[in-house]
Amino acid sequence: MYYIRALCQHYSITVSPSKIQYHFDNEEALRCLNTLNSFITDAANPLATDYDVWAALHEAAISTPGTHFGTHVKGHQDGTELLENLSAEAQLNVRMER
Repeated sequence: MYYIRALCQHYSITVSPSKIQYHFDNEEALRCLNTLNSFITDAANPLATDYDVWAALHEAAISTPGTHFGTHVKGHQDGTELLENLSAEAQLNVRMER
């Protein structure tokens, strides 16, 4: 998300019809991304463990043009399946965790 925001800033892109999809294995972070309009005022507790992550996610999304949304990817699937048998998203998730 920071990379996309940096590109938009560099090329002075302030409005975009793009739909930008992210894949999360963290359902709470996914929920925060998918409820950006009410995140800070309604859903987030500043004392929550991951509040800083959620706030950074929220700030990056609202300051980057386009429609941002996420989908869930089950984490740690490589414990039961061979890497090559997993979806592309799950394979990337395994690689990111390593």
